[in-house]
Amino acid sequence: MIYNIIYINMKLSDNIALENAAIGGLILGITSSGLLYKMKKISGISGILEGAVLKFDGIEISYILGLLSSGMILSVMKPDVFGSAIKTTTSGTCTLVISGFLIGLGTRLGSGCTSGHGICGLPRLSLRSLTAVGTFMITGAISAYYTRQYRIPVDNFDPFIRTYTGPVKGDLLTFILPTAITVAGTYILRNIFNSDKNSNSKSNSISEMFQSFSSSMVFGIGLGVSGMLNPQRVLKFLDFTNTDDGWDPSLMGVMGAGVLFNMITFNFISKKNKELAYGTVPSNMKIDYKLLLGSGLFGFGWGWAGVCPGPAIVSFGAGVGNTIYFVPSMIVGMLFNDLLKIGQKKDMSSTKST
Repeated sequence: MIYNIIYINMKLSDNIALENAAIGGLILGITSSGLLYKMKKISGISGILEGAVLKFDGIEISYILGLLSSGMILSVMKPDVFGSAIKTTTSGTCTLVISGFLIGLGTRLGSGCTSGHGICGLPRLSLRSLTAVGTFMITGAISAYYTRQYRIPVDNFDPFIRTYTGPVKGDLLTFILPTAITVAGTYILRNIFNSDKNSNSKSNSISEMFQSFSSSMVFGIGLGVSGMLNPQRVLKFLDFTNTDDGWDPSLMGVMGAGVLFNMITFNFISKKNKELAYGTVPSNMKIDYKLLLGSGLFGFGWGWAGVCPGPAIVSFGAGVGNTIYFVPSMIVGMLFNDLLKIGQKKDMSSTKST
């Protein structure tokens, strides 16, 4: 396998769209820079989702609602951005549940994903983010390779799989019911796992929540333009050994444009505002096993499903059938990480008492 990865006869895909990817990446850069400048907050989607679920923070809830709204808009205006998952990305329920869980756990262990470490971390020249990006790109490529090589057709034995041909159009119960269960379930779990509920509570103004909402809605549109909402394009980007369909380098444009724009603007913002109080720019430069393990788990799940947190939430808002299993599993993975933290705190307190 290693020989095949190193010595390959590279073939490019027929539908490369670097221009769209770069435009989408530029939109992601503009919105993430705007959020940092106006709200003093990093556009790390996995961290925002965890904050919305565990802390019930108004700003972060507004951000998630904006991503969901962008999915609804795209499902009407441009449904083809979600791709056609019939042949290459149709995954069984178990695959979606496991990959979602790994991505949720991995992003919180590694403190970020493609948005936090990639679009917002690399422009700050963070060695920690560079390490995380390198790790999840490598594990993502390996996972995508094995996913293509050994994918088992699932339509014949998985009764829960939906052959996805686009966002939900008529049967809204297939989307509304799981959404209601997810919202209610995460609210209950938040109260179970968050032992210090009041310490992180903040009063948020309508203006702040609107800014957060509008920023994320445009961010979600940018994901659609870039091609990040199309799992086939993501998998074809990660799996550069694919000589059948060819390698699709389009998504390099997303990271390139977004990182380059933010590299300029983040430097300007940091000089204008030395004290980024709320959502402070991470100063942690420590590279430890949690960063490597978390980034590795995230990359493995990403290469397996072709979906990461931001695109998953947008697709969930569009009613893309498979995300009904993926998003709740991702949230459970995040909650599991929080449970591990609580367990570690108890172990430390018991050790000190002895």
